[in-house]
Amino acid sequence: MFKIGIDLGYGYTKGINQEGRTIVFPSIIGAAHDRMTELFGQDTGTLEALHVQVKDKNSDSEHFVGDLARKESLSSSFTLERNKISNDNTKVLLSTSLAMLVPSQNVSLHVVTGLPFEHYLDQRKAFEEAYKGYQSEVYFHGGPLKDSRRQIRIDRLTIFPQAAGAAYSLLQTAEGKMRYPELFVRGSIIAVVDVGFKTTDYVVFEMTPSLSLRRDLSGTINIGISSLYRPLQILFNKRTGGQIDMNEVETLLQTGTIFFAGQERDFREDIKRIKEAVAKEIRNKVLASWGSKADLIRMVFLVGGGSRELGEDLKTIHPLAKIFDDPQMANARGFLSVAKMTELAEKKTGSA
Repeated sequence: MFKIGIDLGYGYTKGINQEGRTIVFPSIIGAAHDRMTELFGQDTGTLEALHVQVKDKNSDSEHFVGDLARKESLSSSFTLERNKISNDNTKVLLSTSLAMLVPSQNVSLHVVTGLPFEHYLDQRKAFEEAYKGYQSEVYFHGGPLKDSRRQIRIDRLTIFPQAAGAAYSLLQTAEGKMRYPELFVRGSIIAVVDVGFKTTDYVVFEMTPSLSLRRDLSGTINIGISSLYRPLQILFNKRTGGQIDMNEVETLLQTGTIFFAGQERDFREDIKRIKEAVAKEIRNKVLASWGSKADLIRMVFLVGGGSRELGEDLKTIHPLAKIFDDPQMANARGFLSVAKMTELAEKKTGSA
């Protein structure tokens, strides 16, 4: 089977296939419309022009996806619902990301994806029932695969807890070699803190001698990068009397300044303070969950797109806290590793 790891984040969708090809785009879906690109010479062949038609046994619909939805759809939105299974946006994001990662020919797929740690036990079965065996056809009206069509068939679906998935990419290379051999000692305890858009997952493992999850020290808190948005919107309104939407807030977070009402407004110091406050809240809640066991943890890995925004402030969570390379892709890469290891183990036991 062709293996793909997909991280359907609240903020961004990330994916990687067994050939090493990766994709990242905002998890935003919007209504499609005629963009009149022929009049303005716009490039419709980039990831910023992702316009898809998704057809399955129940529906046939067109959507702007990612940056295009953010910029040009009147009704674009993130999916922030706790239960994403029944949300149509999940189907569109999953189909679109898989279609961009499958080979051109129709192949059987083993897809590994994840759920927030606290949602894993109660939603895993429903997610599997909804998408195992799922088939769709994706036509690209715009984007890197413009004017092409891909068939999707999920023959095997594995659901894994977020952050736990990242651990597999943290502890070993794509070739299966150990990254940190000093951690592979019986009794060694490591933690992964995954800062996402809506939530932060934290998972703890102990070498016993294999990697064993410490459920009592793991969990999910409802704080993430989106927790920066509302305070910044309130501050902007207080200072200027104006309003900015989520897309404008995201741009402001990236640049630190915004042109408004005839002048350039500088929010860099304010953003710094807000980030420090959110990082402190995450740190305090995670440490409260760990209690005295925090001193037994050998290393803390910071992953997720949010760790790039908050990482330096979050590193105070532990003396040996480390921001992982390419933290946004950590879960997707870990999910792909899970697919590879699962199939390898089955071949060794003769069950595949």
